[in-house]
Amino acid sequence: MKIHAIFTFSFAAVAAQQSVSDAFIYSLPAAEFVKTKLRLLIKVPKTYNSFAVNQPLLPNETFTAVVAPNVDTVYAAGLFDLRESPRLITVPPAKDSRYVVTDFIDPYGNSVFGFTTLENPNGGNYVLYGPATTDEEANEYAQVKNAKAIKFNTSDVLGLVRARHNSTDAQSAADFLSSYKAERLQFGIDEPRLLKLSTLLAQVALQGLSLQDILITPSKYSGSLQNSTIAWKWAFLGLKNVEPDSPASAQYVKTFESVIDEAKANSTFLTEIARQVPSIVKTIQAAALETGKQYGNGWSDTSDSIIGNFGENYLVRAAVAFSVYLALPPTMAIYYQTVKDATTGAPYSGSNEYQFTFKQLPPANGFWSITAYYGLGDPNYGFLIKNPIERFSIGDRTAGLIYNPDGSLTITVSAVQPANPSANWLPVGANRTFELFLRVYSPKPFISSFVPPAVEQK
Repeated sequence: MKIHAIFTFSFAAVAAQQSVSDAFIYSLPAAEFVKTKLRLLIKVPKTYNSFAVNQPLLPNETFTAVVAPNVDTVYAAGLFDLRESPRLITVPPAKDSRYVVTDFIDPYGNSVFGFTTLENPNGGNYVLYGPATTDEEANEYAQVKNAKAIKFNTSDVLGLVRARHNSTDAQSAADFLSSYKAERLQFGIDEPRLLKLSTLLAQVALQGLSLQDILITPSKYSGSLQNSTIAWKWAFLGLKNVEPDSPASAQYVKTFESVIDEAKANSTFLTEIARQVPSIVKTIQAAALETGKQYGNGWSDTSDSIIGNFGENYLVRAAVAFSVYLALPPTMAIYYQTVKDATTGAPYSGSNEYQFTFKQLPPANGFWSITAYYGLGDPNYGFLIKNPIERFSIGDRTAGLIYNPDGSLTITVSAVQPANPSANWLPVGANRTFELFLRVYSPKPFISSFVPPAVEQK
């Protein structure tokens, strides 16, 4: 029986609808990985089985490669294929007391291995290996190379390195990142990047997708029936190109394989399940807002979340991929987010002026910063906000901040620059919604006592 015909029967309809929802939620991170992989293979070709520093060094409002980009660090990325060979990664020792975060992530956003220069200032050698390599083989390589073997359950691995800068030394940070090295360990040569890219592009074309469709981020999936259909096509590509990360996940995928097969073969059914995307996205958005600790003043955080170690919690995994794909685990960074005025329940709007005061500065061993992004309902949701002074964040390295006599720090958030020079202005868009992200890198042990201040309308 065709699955789309089942919807006329109540019990079967509920089961079918649940399978549709499960399939979409499970595949969302995999779809985002395929898009990330395409971007890197096309725009930053040197990231293929190697590290390359992202350009531009400092993102601005035109940067849309990832949702909620961080403007406080210079990035290097590496896209590693472990199917053909394990990879030897050489991490240089820390230089000039620069704070750096090194993270190796699977396509679903799990942080499999990572560290900062605070706990590992000496760097080291690491053998990354996947399902194609046995533990014994990997350990032999590690012994020969004086390295530590790191096992991945997926064949694709993304390396992300974040180096702190202070706006004037971004190039110095980039130079340091350029000293990260990657080496193939097995005899032979890698499949050429262009061949791998052409294979993936052929799959994109077979799905009826274009490269322009990469720009349709998860926040836009429910914007129209066309976008919702495109979202499913990316989901299909994600499931085809990214293997499950555990036996439990492999079994879970089997529960909705019939939905995927039917949607691929039947355009009418694909349209039917595309109509369900808005309600599924609402479920994901709700999970994103509820992930982590709630403060009751509009803020939530990731201090007690499972970011970077999702296990079988596919909804939270999708929620993180939706709002801040490839986020760091709470041991490395805690993310605080506020999207709505706690008093009115409405999204923050650039038509108003807001203030908040840090009576206690965020307790970070690395650094802290607060960034404004376009907010709920905005077509540019999650991206940096264009503004006349090109300031996208305020943090502990922002030049010219004026502190109150008691040492506290007041920040003004508005579309119009305040006349008072001590306002410490964080610009947002006129008459457009916005949200705020506070990042605390390498949080201090007493971070649990820190409460982000309420954002109040003036």
